[in-house]
Amino acid sequence: MKTVLFSIAFLSMLNAGLSQAIPPDSLYLGQIPPDNIRKIFNLTADPEYFAAEKIAISPDGKEIYFEETNASWTSFRFKYYKYDNNQWNEPVNLFNNYYCLSLSPEGNNLYFENNNYNDCWISGRQGANWNPPSRFLNNFKVHSLNVTGNGNYYLSSNPEGGLGQRDICKLMMGNSDTSLVGLGLPVNSGANEGDFFISVDESFMIFMSNRSGGYGSTDLYISFNKNDDTWTNPKNMGPWVNTSTADFGPYVTGDNKYLFYESGYSGPSSIYWIRIDGLMDSLRHTNFIPYVKNLIPDQTAIKGELFTFTIPDTTFIDDDGNNTLTYQVKLTDGSPLPEWLAFDTLAGTFTGTPAIIETLNIRVTATDTAGATVSTNFKIMVNNPVSIEPVNGQLEGVLIFPNPTNGLINISSSSLPGITAMVEIRDQKGKAILKNTFEKEIVINLADRPKGMYFINLTVDHQTFMRKVCVE
Repeated sequence: MKTVLFSIAFLSMLNAGLSQAIPPDSLYLGQIPPDNIRKIFNLTADPEYFAAEKIAISPDGKEIYFEETNASWTSFRFKYYKYDNNQWNEPVNLFNNYYCLSLSPEGNNLYFENNNYNDCWISGRQGANWNPPSRFLNNFKVHSLNVTGNGNYYLSSNPEGGLGQRDICKLMMGNSDTSLVGLGLPVNSGANEGDFFISVDESFMIFMSNRSGGYGSTDLYISFNKNDDTWTNPKNMGPWVNTSTADFGPYVTGDNKYLFYESGYSGPSSIYWIRIDGLMDSLRHTNFIPYVKNLIPDQTAIKGELFTFTIPDTTFIDDDGNNTLTYQVKLTDGSPLPEWLAFDTLAGTFTGTPAIIETLNIRVTATDTAGATVSTNFKIMVNNPVSIEPVNGQLEGVLIFPNPTNGLINISSSSLPGITAMVEIRDQKGKAILKNTFEKEIVINLADRPKGMYFINLTVDHQTFMRKVCVE
């Protein structure tokens, strides 16, 4: 019995020893971690090659994967270090002709791509070995695929309706269909959001972009996930991280302390690392610059009639969440608004009665409590009213019926193929209560409105027609 107990105890000690965590002074190949000043992370590459782009570290810290490339970026290799027998082994070659690697959160799958930005490959771990690569995705122009702890897949690609050279997208996989959904503004822009890293808990992402106002040809930006699963306006990670050259290929350690990335692009560039937990906390809790989420639609006013328009709440977004944006408006050439047009800076409402036919090009600037601003433009087109009596119930190719009505108004422009019409409904005080565009027909429901006279303004092919409708 004593022998059995001794054997069990010995095996327990042995297993504990095998699963023992790597000593702190041996983490990261035994290199001394940086503070908030970046430094080179030394990796051994073959002659004529240099360590490049992204690295990945296993959850237990005992494996470090990296890629190397030649100076012309035409030949790629994956290698990895392994901590074994209380020491780091020399890097072992894993796969050739693949690049841009990432490791699944549990460390059992490697994802990467080949050199055509069109597909994604996977290798699964079998014991201590990795299986040969097999295709994971095809025809999605995949780059920089990341997997999160929730099993969500994110990648950069060129989705339909995308905003820039490459957009960060979420992969939506159904039973019979797989599609990409771009994350949209403000993460994506008209620039190139290519390489990126998203944390295991999806609380933040760091990505490369060549948007204006950066330090170099590409910079690293950070965006935080909000409670509604949208993302904050990205912030440049500043001169502590970014340089006057290209900075890309981000990877953040599981404890969110250290950022690894490549800087320089041309060989031999280097993999750098820097401690960023303090920087991330600062960026998360300092002011976010408001941004334009949706453009303001151009508006139509009628000469001699009251015009009123309020900037939609969805136009500007302030991620600080205090909803205290104020507005200033001018014409785009810097001139003040015409005398007939007043503007409420708090409510964001335009009001006035135009006296002449004109087109106003207006610039709206939103300012947050910290003084940060963002602007966008739109037009107010003042048209001349044209009153046309109905001919067989028709207004210049537009049919409006019934009149009087119990609340439902049918408007049809089927005799004007390919022409977009704008309809605006105003009450007896001249207040606009509905505005929409249509091509063939539209049904307006005023059943929940007070009974009485309403005014329909139809703008068709730059001409505005007015019609009174009685709701009984």
